[in-house]
Order: sequence, then C-alpha cells, then structure tokens
Amino acid sequence: MIINHGDVIFLGHISMLHVFKIALTYLVPFMVSTYSGVASKLAP
Repeated sequence: MIINHGDVIFLGHISMLHVFKIALTYLVPFMVSTYSGVASKLAP
C-alpha cells in the first residue's frame, strides 16, 4: 500500500478512487488465491 499509494496518503490527497484502488490491491490476490484453492479441492 505504501509503495503504490504512499505519496497520495502522505500528502493527504486520498480520494474514493484511491481507496478503491487500495482495496483492489488486497482483494484481487486474495480472491485469485481463494478461487485457485477451492478449484483444486473440487477437481476430480
């Protein structure tokens, strides 16, 4: 988060778009990992 959005956070110019991007930074890898784990368990 600090690497990708640190300048915006430290300058205080954070907007809802930045909050959305920060959330996606964490959610996308989590969702891909969860999907892969479930798919591997359900595969015959």
